[in-house]
Amino acid sequence: MRKFFTIFLLIAMISNPDQVIADFEHPRGLITMAEVEAIRTRLSETPYREIFSNLQKTAEHYEGQSGELDIYDQSYLASVQGVLYLLTGQTHWSEKAYQTIKNVIQDTVYFQNPVSRGLTRAALLQRTAITYDFAYQGWSNRQRNEVNDALYDVIFSVNANMGVQANYNIESNWMGVRYGSVVLAALIWDDKHSQGKRSAIKPLLWDATKRLRDHLEKNIYHDGWNGESLGYHAYNWSFIGPALVALMKSHPNTEDFHLKNFAPNALRSLWGVSTSTVSIENMGRRGMKADLSDDNLMANIQWLLALGLEIYPDAQHGPIKWMHDYLSDSSGQPDQRGYSMYSLLHYAPKTRATNPEKAGWLNFHDKEQGVVIFRNRFKDENDIVATYTATAKRVKGHRGPDTNTFRLFGLGVPWIIGAGRTGQIAGQTNMFPAHHETLEKGNGKLGRLLDFHYGEDGSGFAFGEGSCMGVEKHKRYFMANFNPETGANAVVIVSDSSQNGRRWRLNTPEFNSVSILDDGFLIEGPNGNTLRGKAFTDQTSLKIDTGRVRYGGTTMRNNPGIRYRGNAYTHSKWLDINCQGNIIVVMTLQEKGKTHPAVELDKGKQEVVVGRKRFDFWRQK
Repeated sequence: MRKFFTIFLLIAMISNPDQVIADFEHPRGLITMAEVEAIRTRLSETPYREIFSNLQKTAEHYEGQSGELDIYDQSYLASVQGVLYLLTGQTHWSEKAYQTIKNVIQDTVYFQNPVSRGLTRAALLQRTAITYDFAYQGWSNRQRNEVNDALYDVIFSVNANMGVQANYNIESNWMGVRYGSVVLAALIWDDKHSQGKRSAIKPLLWDATKRLRDHLEKNIYHDGWNGESLGYHAYNWSFIGPALVALMKSHPNTEDFHLKNFAPNALRSLWGVSTSTVSIENMGRRGMKADLSDDNLMANIQWLLALGLEIYPDAQHGPIKWMHDYLSDSSGQPDQRGYSMYSLLHYAPKTRATNPEKAGWLNFHDKEQGVVIFRNRFKDENDIVATYTATAKRVKGHRGPDTNTFRLFGLGVPWIIGAGRTGQIAGQTNMFPAHHETLEKGNGKLGRLLDFHYGEDGSGFAFGEGSCMGVEKHKRYFMANFNPETGANAVVIVSDSSQNGRRWRLNTPEFNSVSILDDGFLIEGPNGNTLRGKAFTDQTSLKIDTGRVRYGGTTMRNNPGIRYRGNAYTHSKWLDINCQGNIIVVMTLQEKGKTHPAVELDKGKQEVVVGRKRFDFWRQK
């Protein structure tokens, strides 16, 4: 049937290559024609003016490298050229978009290969559809026909398969990319031959929409956490988000495709992403977050927040807009993927940005995953975020060995991190057994969140158990406190008990300096801010070892390294504190030049004392 339909399209094209298809209204995917003029009129206003100028510079930058761009990057360039035509009406942009997208639809390695690597093929499909939708009014009928006819085959092939390398589990991001791209492209594609009858795209659109809903139900847990990781949430939603926008705009008279009905699990997902993310500069962009699962530290999510202003309930628009502005980048670097177009199209001018603190976003938890996040404020890159995860559940695919671990960011520095994109455990922050018992890779065992609590200022605790490091009966009490009575910007207390834990390991990026002290350690960030740790163990003398480990382990592909303030770093520094099963480590975070408060363990009262503040809940219950 598919072969017959394709032959029919080719015969129609050969017999009448300039067949008029101007009856179809475009754009109708990410925005509708009714919205175009209003968007154009605000391009001279802040922040649209700056975003638009940078998008033009992005197009010009990559046009100058067109001979060096692979087909993937060419598809993104075409969509940028398309949106520039849509917003300016200047025909030279529509012609450039056509010339670029022509290279894409003629590609035989991915675009025309129905069993090629699905992630690449789906990206080419999505970008071809967006380019067609945006540049349509500036193209001749011949150009429209050529691109429109090319779209159908790839819609069909991506809906049918994602190639031999694919992860076909419905919870995998491969399936979000797959069905998100098909839904968007199917809503944009023009059926020139239905003549009022049932469109040939309807079965594919119905199937992809159903599968997309199924994927979102499994990929995102009930409290909003993405089962694969925050980084894969962003990648996945670069396909899902546009599809949901198009579904809502194509069905304006129903709420069936509103998030609360179509994907209710996702209602808290931007909350979790926002609470996790600190506006620290990575590689020319702003945003860093915990590297849980086999993730990385970057959080380039401004575009996701822009899409969120279309998708998420009105009650969340204020904090979402605030986060969008919080992560704004003024570096002027080229926007490689052209994702800033979402800010031009969806940034809500009439919505008032409200600090997420007012929405209760200082804390986030997902009990199904066992994640609890503590944050002191939403203000600038010096915000402090502490993350604990029991890893009580894993989806098939990305299963980083991070059971019962924690992360710490703040004062402009990533202090305590994980191993990156690897199953190897040396780069993890956790409790380890003796060297001769240590596994090279995690054993996949899950943990359990036993209890948690947080207060109005973002402080709180989490209590969990489990290990994928080979540690028996490992229980961890994790506390983050931002009370000024401590005399520090933040206090983090980790109290561990276990049967065979022998090494309490912390990993920090290699650009931080590490000093060993008589009672613990001192880590100094590049900006002079410091993290002081004091250890209380069941040994008569304290022994601390240090070393280096490659971030991402032996993984080469898709290993971005630790990207911080315009540079990429390849290694972490590990710090091991030897113990005999039980250990308490009290860490204080302090600004440059300030003395760390005194830290004491009052065994009689079973309290930890930091400055003028006593903590009586550090002991595991």
